Amino acid sequence: MAYSLNEIEAICKKAAFGAGLPFGISEEAGKAARCLASNDLPGPELLAKLLSLYQQRPHSGFIPILNSETSFGASDTICPLMAGAVLTDRMKQAEEEGIVFNSLAYPLLLVPYVFICARSTGTSFKISFEDIRVETSKVGGFTITGPKDQLTRTNTKTATVSATGRKLNSQPLRNSCRNVDDESWHILNHLAHQKFAPATEASRSLGAG
Repeated sequence: MAYSLNEIEAICKKAAFGAGLPFGISEEAGKAARCLASNDLPGPELLAKLLSLYQQRPHSGFIPILNSETSFGASDTICPLMAGAVLTDRMKQAEEEGIVFNSLAYPLLLVPYVFICARSTGTSFKISFEDIRVETSKVGGFTITGPKDQLTRTNTKTATVSATGRKLNSQPLRNSCRNVDDESWHILNHLAHQKFAPATEASRSLGAG
């Protein structure tokens, strides 16, 4: 079924919070899913899978742990949403030296945060994992090199984020809506209702979103 980008962002934010992630991380998760969906990439679907993983394992295992000056690991596998928070805090370092995330879950979900680095610094950035390379321009366009089926992989041994050192002029697709499969939407909706009551006509008349 097709959903607007506003609907996608809202349900993904609520689902992440319902899954137990901090509110700030959840807000960025909604924006990340929206960013991917607007470029016709499976952001909501991958977020649903990631949050399902959160229901099965201790959350502490997903937190990035500093291994060296420019490398992070985790006791289980790195959550891309947590990695995104690290990346945006260290974007200057990523631009100058690059940052490596070892054993990163659903690496495509890190791409929107790579775009934030490009937008904030005014230079193009790239993320490389397995045989995939995704470059982001400062205006939000993505250039993907490599086998597209690897974009949805559940985990990658190593993901490297760095500046490209060149200008990229690719434009975002800016789709206004995207189809999300029923199973993924059901998972997101179920998690969202863990901490948010479903909207009703009565609640809307009182000003609820």
